[in-house]
Amino acid sequence: MERPDDRRASALRFATELVAWVATPWALSRQSWVLAVVSVVVRIGRDRSRQRSYVSRSS
Repeated sequence: MERPDDRRASALRFATELVAWVATPWALSRQSWVLAVVSVVVRIGRDRSRQRSYVSRSS
């Protein structure tokens, strides 16, 4: 059985992640630079935890 082509889904996810990484801190920086920094720290923590759970599932 051949695996379905998921390049479109991957491209959409990449674009969504890119927008989240750039737009969120940019929008929050208008209110407070502290909120912008906190949003980046939260994104880093979320991505690292997602990466760890992916590695543990694939092992």
